[in-house]
Amino acid sequence: MFSLTLASLSPADPLRWLAQGWRDLVRCPRIGLFCGACFALMGQALWQAFQHPPAYVLALSAGFLRMGPFLALGLYDASRALDRQTDAESAALTSLRAGLQNPGVMFLWGALITGLCALAMLPAFLGLLVVGPVLGHATWHAYRHIVPAPVAALPDKSAVTP
Repeated sequence: MFSLTLASLSPADPLRWLAQGWRDLVRCPRIGLFCGACFALMGQALWQAFQHPPAYVLALSAGFLRMGPFLALGLYDASRALDRQTDAESAALTSLRAGLQNPGVMFLWGALITGLCALAMLPAFLGLLVVGPVLGHATWHAYRHIVPAPVAALPDKSAVTP
């Protein structure tokens, strides 16, 4: 994982990842819209909890923070199934390395995620129905771009007997 060569990034890359995330949502809408609906419903539940005693807010906030990453993993798995296999831990550690290697582009990526999530929450969290899955898929495409696929080894011709 630490020996992987990471790609150099350009400021246009985050927009490319978002476009690829949108294409994945269109290609595989059921799982994406299910996860998006879960994000939107959790946001609504959290908003309703703010209308009640603080204990409810704390419990639902903790639940929301724990469920979000698990739902996103389902989206990563859908994108990964369309591409290549890796585990979530390796992907997370490699993402940290990418942030250190390309801080400007990764800051832009984080700002886009933050801005899109904020906008998605404005219409009663309904924007999360689409924004959540697109960001989930796009994050996988970011990882895939940052960590180029390994080149398949060609068979050794000297080992082949005539």
